[in-house]
Amino acid sequence: MADFKKVPESVKKQRHLYNIIFAGIIVVYVTATLHTKYNPFEILFKGNNFIDFAINDLYPPNFTRAVGLWEALLQTIAMSFIATFLGGLISFCLCFFASYQTSPGSIPVMIVRGFASL
Repeated sequence: MADFKKVPESVKKQRHLYNIIFAGIIVVYVTATLHTKYNPFEILFKGNNFIDFAINDLYPPNFTRAVGLWEALLQTIAMSFIATFLGGLISFCLCFFASYQTSPGSIPVMIVRGFASL
């Protein structure tokens, strides 16, 4: 019965690594929030501004600026196609390093799988 309560050492190391990665993600998020002066809780405290914007500025719709937005819309669609193509190309190249069968070692597997999970 006592054997079931023991946590293997490899699981402890992996859990420690995940905790370090999670702490790193939190640090990056907080740093980005402070740098951009973004308040993630602003929508909770200033919800009236959003409702006023949705009611007064979006309804009825104003199409006078739509003529100049077509070029920006096409650029956005082109960027999304290019990003999807490049993402697929990179993921195809990295997929061989994500498998234990085709990877030269276990470290590239962990790095590529961690990157894919992120």
